[in-house]
Amino acid sequence: MDSIRGILGASLIFFTLLLTGCSQVNETVFKNPSKLVEEGKRFAENTTRIEIEDIYRPLINQEEQLIEKAKELGFDTEILTALYDELKKNPFNQEIIKLLKFYAEALMQEKSIDESHKKLADSLAKEIKAIGPINETYFEDYETFNRQTYRINHIAKTLNDRFGTEIPEIDLSRENFAGIQEVRKALGYSALINSYNKLYESAEKLPSNRDEDYWEFYKNLFLFMADFYFLEEKVAYKAAFTTTGKIAATLGLAKTQAVLGPKGYGLLLSEIHWMLRGEINEGWAGLLETLRNDSLI
Repeated sequence: MDSIRGILGASLIFFTLLLTGCSQVNETVFKNPSKLVEEGKRFAENTTRIEIEDIYRPLINQEEQLIEKAKELGFDTEILTALYDELKKNPFNQEIIKLLKFYAEALMQEKSIDESHKKLADSLAKEIKAIGPINETYFEDYETFNRQTYRINHIAKTLNDRFGTEIPEIDLSRENFAGIQEVRKALGYSALINSYNKLYESAEKLPSNRDEDYWEFYKNLFLFMADFYFLEEKVAYKAAFTTTGKIAATLGLAKTQAVLGPKGYGLLLSEIHWMLRGEINEGWAGLLETLRNDSLI
């Protein structure tokens, strides 16, 4: 690695001397090549340190501020913590740097929700609050599942009508209910319960005089719908090779930019990726590709 740096640095010095018309080029290069390589190594190391400091330090200095902002917006702070852990292990990791720079822009961007979207959110939040928080009994009693999921289907239909998304209605049959029970046991985690209760908590804040509260509600609403869709796909044995991008495309989630904004949509994709990371086996590179494909980064 050191020899490569030395050669690269030497090349930079050599071409710089040529461009400046230095008369000592031949003497420097041909009479003492090892000295040029050593000088090149030091030059490359110094350049690298400067580049790292220019990018690494500002991101590190923003860590606490970004985590506090994420908490304020209801964005999963575990995502940022994991990325910062990776950055501290390897300051050269360009994937991590690009993602953190994106989150810095997306989280700090002012959230603005228009009045028509606020009215819709107030109405949908009222329905969510009527359902109340859920626990394991939601998946143990068919009558409870049928009654409450019927309401969720109505919310999904409202979202599709308003935003042009394509969130499918949940199958209310007893056969599908039994399939969901089996898949949840196999997954070994509280599928849907966590994402729904996070949605319920954000619904409790509405109506509000803060645009951030409306933004959080919509983000959690679409996140929950994606979670339920993924569970349904698992029941139908269709989710084995899916990705965050495919889920978003199938549900038409790009349309959510109308209320979340482009950067906010990127944050939604990030939470979908994080929520399902153990199931879809998609690393940071996959998330970065999804954001790039949607021209978000």
